[in-house]
Amino acid sequence: MTDSLATIVDGAVMDSSVPTAAGAVHRIRIEAWPAPAEERLVRIELIGRGGRVLASVPRFVGGVLELALDGEDHAGWVLARACQVPVADFRIDAMRQAIAGASHTV
Repeated sequence: MTDSLATIVDGAVMDSSVPTAAGAVHRIRIEAWPAPAEERLVRIELIGRGGRVLASVPRFVGGVLELALDGEDHAGWVLARACQVPVADFRIDAMRQAIAGASHTV
């Protein structure tokens, strides 16, 4: 499990809605830290509609990621996922606990 995970989209904190449109560019800030006993996270992912991985950063030692995401002409959502152990090793319940994040509606 991660020690902390926070996501901000266009200045709005987790569980917020932000307007979007084709041609818009959304600024995403993800702050994540591994659990104290771990030296790094296996990866940080930005997940979108349909579970599609929009961005992935492997072997993340902790800190802030800043990403840009193109807007679309319809509403969607994004969430940040921090993986502490390889996904192949998760059981369903363990995965739910390890995914410390919340979605943003865009």
